[in-house]
Amino acid sequence: MEDISLGGAFIRCEKPPRPNEKVLLNYRDHSKKMQVIAQVAWTNHESEGSRDKPAGIGVKFLQFLNNQRSTER
Repeated sequence: MEDISLGGAFIRCEKPPRPNEKVLLNYRDHSKKMQVIAQVAWTNHESEGSRDKPAGIGVKFLQFLNNQRSTER
């Protein structure tokens, strides 16, 4: 995930899902694991991608399912 805010994020992907499709995201940082239900707000297909605008999707966060501390080291 890139360009993360409280309301959404950009995710690079070669074959993006369709706009309005719901997706389950799994995110992990150094100490936490999170799952988020998000909705695809817009897509930028691989054929449309460029350095300034890479292939991927913009998602809107709908629901945060958990916020767990990771036990992995």
